[in-house]
Amino acid sequence: MLRPQLPRIPIWKRYNLIRELSVSRYATKATHTDLTSFLTHAVSTNLSTKSTYYVGTLYEYTVLRALRTFNISLHRTGGSDDRGIDLRGRWLLPQHETYSDGIPVIVQCKAEKRALGPKYLRELEGATATEERDTIVLLATVSRFTEGARRFILSCERAMGVVVVGGYDFGGEVSQFIWNAAAGRLLGSEMGVKMVFDPGAAEDGVVASRVVLTWNGSIIKPKKRIPGAI
Repeated sequence: MLRPQLPRIPIWKRYNLIRELSVSRYATKATHTDLTSFLTHAVSTNLSTKSTYYVGTLYEYTVLRALRTFNISLHRTGGSDDRGIDLRGRWLLPQHETYSDGIPVIVQCKAEKRALGPKYLRELEGATATEERDTIVLLATVSRFTEGARRFILSCERAMGVVVVGGYDFGGEVSQFIWNAAAGRLLGSEMGVKMVFDPGAAEDGVVASRVVLTWNGSIIKPKKRIPGAI
């Protein structure tokens, strides 16, 4: 009896998918898996909004939601051995059809209000040394990053980037997104980033703006559904 032939998945891609599934197993037992369910959990358990756990988790989910608009599909990792990695997933480019097609991405989230310096990036580079080289490492921060941090990112040989995501109370919008040449090689020369302005959404005389990603100059629209997403 002939068995149907399943599509072949490269060994390195199979390894990455198994790793992602193993670090996300906790999610099946978690009481929250997204921003809405976490806020419901916080209310039902009378979780202090001033606690480190609440502030950190809220920001992680805020970043997760913000990056999903760029077709970066993420899930929380958690655990004592996460090495500072808060989110893990895939970055789907326009030509990608399923989750497994995407570029591996890991994210560390910093909800600190002070400007982010190169120290955090050096630590993150060291913590992710065992990750596959085709993985893009992002540091998400609620505040701005210093010139020293920008120089470190641009000179780093590992594929890295920094994304500024406002806090939940401020809408959780992406206001800045940079990545280095190593990440650019994985994303392709067609990928770009720019700021767009919306005069119709002006508030107190200030014109609203937002960061968008482009592909060959055209704004990339978010995928409504990503088959196989964790």
